[in-house]
Amino acid sequence: GNAVGHSLELIECVEVLKGKGPKDLVDLSIDLAAAMIHLGGKAKSFSAAQKYAKELISSGAALEKFKETVVYQGGSPKFLTDYKALPTSQKKTIIKATKSGYLSKMDNKKIGLACIDIGGGRKVKTDKINLGAGFYFHKKIGDKIQKGENLVTVHYDEKYKNVLPKLRHLFTEELISITSKKVPPQKLIYNKSSFWSNN
Repeated sequence: GNAVGHSLELIECVEVLKGKGPKDLVDLSIDLAAAMIHLGGKAKSFSAAQKYAKELISSGAALEKFKETVVYQGGSPKFLTDYKALPTSQKKTIIKATKSGYLSKMDNKKIGLACIDIGGGRKVKTDKINLGAGFYFHKKIGDKIQKGENLVTVHYDEKYKNVLPKLRHLFTEELISITSKKVPPQKLIYNKSSFWSNN
């Protein structure tokens, strides 16, 4: 996917259940669901399970089941049709690429720690989490990017504005690497069991 942060990631997940969302996240979700469907004996082959998972999304059944789960746990399903019902940050700023090339590496651990710097996680147990804080990435590993193109959008509250210079430096110099040499996109699943390819 493209999102880091509580509300941003939830929106992305709901988009997948609506048959939208980033292709890599959709493909991975379908494969993981298909594995469980197949292992659970609801389909005779992995390919049949994939087809079934896709049908559950296209028919709206998957989203409806998620809605039922939210309601059962005492939550309001309003956010499924209105994302403004979720916590959001006060501000957004875009960090742009400082050079052209191919996105070759992202340091996910440090990106997660950077999200904590804008309230997206806790430094100590008593910290209050800003559920709307986070990052939205415009490029993935293997993508070509031009200098000045959007690299990442930062969602933050006013009280964290002093962190922006640090984030700008981190994202353009440390957390994301851009090289002149073309790099292949990452594999979504590195080690597939035999049934994943069985028909």
